[in-house]
Amino acid sequence: MSLRHDELELALLLSATCAARESAGARIRYLSHTVNLTTLAVALEHRRLLPLLGSRLLCATANNLDERFRNRVVAALARDRAAGMVLEAYTDRLLATLAHHGIPALELKGPRLAQRVHHDIGLRASADVDLLVAKGDLHGAVSALRREGYATPADPITRAGLPHLHFALRHRELPPVELHWRVHWHEEAFSADMLARATQDAERALVLDDIDEGAALLLFFARDGFQGLRTLADITGWWDERGQGLKSGLLDAHAQRYPELARTWGAAARAAEAIGRVPVRSWLTAPRSSDRRTMLALRLASWSEQSDRDQLEVNMALVDGLLTPPHSLTQFLQRLLDAPTSRPLLHLAKVTVRSLAALGCVRRETWDPLPDPRRPENLATVRLRSGQGRPASFPGSRSLGPLGPRGRGARFARRHQRRS
Repeated sequence: MSLRHDELELALLLSATCAARESAGARIRYLSHTVNLTTLAVALEHRRLLPLLGSRLLCATANNLDERFRNRVVAALARDRAAGMVLEAYTDRLLATLAHHGIPALELKGPRLAQRVHHDIGLRASADVDLLVAKGDLHGAVSALRREGYATPADPITRAGLPHLHFALRHRELPPVELHWRVHWHEEAFSADMLARATQDAERALVLDDIDEGAALLLFFARDGFQGLRTLADITGWWDERGQGLKSGLLDAHAQRYPELARTWGAAARAAEAIGRVPVRSWLTAPRSSDRRTMLALRLASWSEQSDRDQLEVNMALVDGLLTPPHSLTQFLQRLLDAPTSRPLLHLAKVTVRSLAALGCVRRETWDPLPDPRRPENLATVRLRSGQGRPASFPGSRSLGPLGPRGRGARFARRHQRRS
């Protein structure tokens, strides 16, 4: 669902860090009385962000908003809280099943992330269960879940007998499960070490190390092509809860130990700073985000998701390809060919054409520009600055310009939609 400029700006400000939201408090309160709250609520509901961003908006305005909006947020929170409790209980059951077969498993995202990062399982809705297991345990985990009634996964298999990222298992009545053996396309060691470093909580469930959790959230953000505000809100929430108490450059050691992920972490940290106001230097003291490939990947970010869905999927794949290390490009092309389509070569041709067009669009202008704090209507907007003393932005952009629907990428998407 499309949003107007002021509605997009309000959602963006509400997704930022706590410090940024406090600095932009006047602007948030002003926008809350100028936007169409019904339209905003429907759009946030569609993006699964209404409980979180709606609650933040109510807090910022001291509940001084339309009663229908308040009731809608409260109802969504109660619904997602109940669903989260059910999903958490079912996740525990799956973890116990795998443990019975001698397979340690780690929950990725899900209700426990909502509790750790947002202090309420209802503030982050989840529709499935994401579990990480060791590479050697993956097929055993699939067999264990098949005995629970799950269907055989249909994911493409590489020559090594593994899926590219995970096996997706479906059940007629129970929530779907994704069994991961890694959390990003071009890594293996980080996921294995992350699982080994996990510790048990009071309920004997494995819990991520704090730094590993922040690193994984950045990888999820990059894997999604820096699209939308959902994962970004997880990152800013994690930063508010855990990151501020950690030293600067908290991923420096990770970048040295897992060099294949250094560019991805650098790009994700830069995007989180530009969109969510998380200081980039807190992640990496010397982020690798100034080369041309990384710059183009960042400029393809679509935080507003205001574009043609097919094009956004192509942009996501393009970001993946731009951040892929040279030695993994063959695997990237194989993933494109393994797309769920009956005509893979035609699909690859379409992706190539759309990718070239998108790259042409972002050579001089970002796909989805951020609000410009220098514009008269944005004078109350937060003006946090990056480490270089300039307003935080994507590298190489000449101007932040207007909001997304007027950006070059959205104009290109509309032209493509008219032609098709």
